[in-house]
Amino acid sequence: LPENVTFIGAGAFENCVRLGGIRLPDGVTEMGTGAFRGCSVLAFANIPASLTLVSESLFEGCSALASEIVIPACVTQIGISAFSGCTLLPAVTFAEGSVLQTVNLYAFQDCTSLTSMAFPESTQSLYWSMQGCTSIQSLVFPYVTAPTAIWNGELPESLTEVTVIGSSMISENAFRDCIYIKTICIGADVPELNYWAFWGCTGITTIEYMGDLAGWLTLPGATYLMENAPSKTDRSLFVGGKEVAGEVVIPQSVTTVPAYIFAYCTKITSVVFHNDVEEIQESALAGCSSVVSLSLPFAGGTQDAQIGIWQILRDARYEGSYEQNIRTIRLTGYTYEQKKVPVLSNLPSLENLYIGSGFSVLGDGAVVSCDLLKNVYLIPGLKKIESNAFVRCPSLTSLNFNGTREEWEAIEGWAQIEEKYTVVFV
Repeated sequence: LPENVTFIGAGAFENCVRLGGIRLPDGVTEMGTGAFRGCSVLAFANIPASLTLVSESLFEGCSALASEIVIPACVTQIGISAFSGCTLLPAVTFAEGSVLQTVNLYAFQDCTSLTSMAFPESTQSLYWSMQGCTSIQSLVFPYVTAPTAIWNGELPESLTEVTVIGSSMISENAFRDCIYIKTICIGADVPELNYWAFWGCTGITTIEYMGDLAGWLTLPGATYLMENAPSKTDRSLFVGGKEVAGEVVIPQSVTTVPAYIFAYCTKITSVVFHNDVEEIQESALAGCSSVVSLSLPFAGGTQDAQIGIWQILRDARYEGSYEQNIRTIRLTGYTYEQKKVPVLSNLPSLENLYIGSGFSVLGDGAVVSCDLLKNVYLIPGLKKIESNAFVRCPSLTSLNFNGTREEWEAIEGWAQIEEKYTVVFV
């Protein structure tokens, strides 16, 4: 059309069945309802950059439309049935800086060739907009409308990847029983995940969080997502674009490590908890069977050792669900005193134990049933070792002390310990 065209009226080209393509000048600021409705052989069209409204039924029934549609940044609304029945439409993208607010009913109904859609963060309504889009594999959208409502029913089996952006809480039942979703990505600005938001999403194997590790560890509801993902199934966790694998260092700002937050992340091999961590909840590392090294500020889940290290590693939902391969534990930070329930226990693969200067007392039963434990390293600062500090540790025959004989003999109970073990000064 000529460059001086600024307005196209309602039904202007409706049912022009021989119109094969049209290029609209950027000066067009308004197009009326159904301007190209029923143009069944229209293969190419564009949306002018100056348009603020994609009108109702604009390209409805254009079943041959096979060119990518770019929605201009200044468009605030996509009308009812705007692209309904565009069965060959391959892609719809939104220009950078999009201020889109509303995608109306049936806007993309039966666009069966669309495989992905990424709505801008400004979008406030998507209700019933994608009914019949049965080929969608990837969806990016701000959580303003539950995804089942976008399709007016069950999500299509093709939808395997969902990214939620924006600053709204993901509410109850938002993705409940969406069994075909394999990858879920959570934006850094999402403030909270409801407990039931991902209930029954048994297909999730990859979880991505766009923020940093501190954000993930403190995101309300993140633990529910990890807990409700498939049980006893290896999964990949990405934070800030990087897979959580190898050594994981808990950020200094985090004081509580939630339950299940790293559940079944089998690529983690080592976790370092800094000395300001106050609580490591039960099952925080459930199913992390590749973890071989832990550095902890205390010998359990809390300073008062109410739960043991083995409980951090197990999946509390399943009796007998406990697989661990911990070879090395480093204890730093807080005083450990004898407790009624031993907390360094049931670690059958533990070989090396480092006890730092923050520990003043090793009471009776401090370390129990660690069959392979053979290297214990102590440093000056220990005040007392009771004679039965190590129980049922058959491989332990010597203790390593990083100090002098004089410093060793200043520890209460040293002589009784030497009756059982050889002390090596290193």
